[in-house]
Amino acid sequence: MKNPVEGLKASSFQTTFNIIACGIETVKPVPQRNLLPAILGVYVLILLGACFWPFNFFQKNRVEWQAGGGLRFSGPGIAYTNSHASAIAGLTQFTLLMHFVPESPGQPSWILSYGLDFDDTNLLVGAYTRQVVVEIHKGGKRFRANLQGVLEQKKPIWLAVSMSDRGTGIYLNGELKKFTKTMFPENSSWEPDYPLVVGARSDGKYPWSGVMYQIAILDSAHAMADLRDPSGLLRNVNPLVNYDFRQATGTAVMNTGVSNVGPLVLPENFVPFRNSVLMDLKDLWNPLPIWGDIVLNILVFVPIGVLVAAAAGPNMRLSRVTLLAVALSFLISLSVELLQSLLPRRWSTFMDVATNTFGGFLGVTVWLSGLIETSWRRLSRLPIFGSPDGRLEE
Repeated sequence: MKNPVEGLKASSFQTTFNIIACGIETVKPVPQRNLLPAILGVYVLILLGACFWPFNFFQKNRVEWQAGGGLRFSGPGIAYTNSHASAIAGLTQFTLLMHFVPESPGQPSWILSYGLDFDDTNLLVGAYTRQVVVEIHKGGKRFRANLQGVLEQKKPIWLAVSMSDRGTGIYLNGELKKFTKTMFPENSSWEPDYPLVVGARSDGKYPWSGVMYQIAILDSAHAMADLRDPSGLLRNVNPLVNYDFRQATGTAVMNTGVSNVGPLVLPENFVPFRNSVLMDLKDLWNPLPIWGDIVLNILVFVPIGVLVAAAAGPNMRLSRVTLLAVALSFLISLSVELLQSLLPRRWSTFMDVATNTFGGFLGVTVWLSGLIETSWRRLSRLPIFGSPDGRLEE
């Protein structure tokens, strides 16, 4: 004769395991199915917590004046002009001088930009895998020149970019490192209303780590003879734009050049010039491999589709179940991405919304395929869950 106590223990253990496993069976007791919306809600809350951790919506702007001069950007840190820099847009030739010390040369970062993002940027100086990257946009096209392996951690450098109708020369500590005839400032296609941004992109992405000492823009293209001594050159000319971080303090770096380009403002909190919402893949500058992110984005939303299909029961039409799972996945993902646009360390991309939504659809497909039921049946045959034939003992 069977022990009723043992049967009761087996039944209780089976019921508990069913609830933890989201009640995944083809035919489920009604009480377990009623619990599935609550389990779905708990899963969504856990997912939201993981997406927004550590909840740094109001992060300090990590810029710090150095005792010996210079401004350290320790990421995320940013400085930008509140007004446009139209005085630069009309130049037919110029020289950009930058004196800085990189601290994380291997990280993709935007050091200085005259623009907003990839499509809306006139000039960019960045760093990527220990290389200096110079980009100029003209006529709807993007031209790039790279200096491979020149950035070393905590090693000061003078970078000069001299542009004219003859081409572009890139100098490092007074030596010509690269010259290209395909890059020259076709300024008629430049947007004059963009800001100058230092330390990150205008939306706060790709933060740079290092110490900035000086940024200057001259209204003529200088050759190597002048650029061997950038400090001496700046003493003998009147720069159009000149930000000397060695002499500045407070919440702004004044432009001591002859143009009307405004000061670089240092906000107390990390407040980007603008927020980017639902970026396309083209907005990702030198993106690292994204296949891992795609797979993860799909997998974390598969349980949502499974739970919706399981909670719907056998009486709801397949089209409605699928539409409900896809719509719920889309709304949750869209909400997450809109809120993540406020976080300096997070990305708000349309790709995430698309892959998350597909994950919800895939969850419904997995449920209907019977894979979960088959797996559950195999587990239920284990002696600790019930009888050897997979049925609970009465």
